[in-house]
Amino acid sequence: MTHELPISVIIPSYKNEQMLLKNLTHNLKFLKDCEVIVVNDYPQTPIANLLAHLPVHVIERQKNGGFGPAVNSGISQA
Repeated sequence: MTHELPISVIIPSYKNEQMLLKNLTHNLKFLKDCEVIVVNDYPQTPIANLLAHLPVHVIERQKNGGFGPAVNSGISQA
């Protein structure tokens, strides 16, 4: 018996929320069978409300840790 695991797409985000929203809105149609996790690595500007209407999981980090730790947060959620 095989179990299919969903593909998780992890998108680290640092600032530039409007570009993130624009690109997600455009590209989610290509990721419809994937779990999409957005990791906000800029805690001064929360993005969960901005992305609430999209089928994505949002992780709001408490402090900026850089690209690697942001990706690892997403992997932990996946």
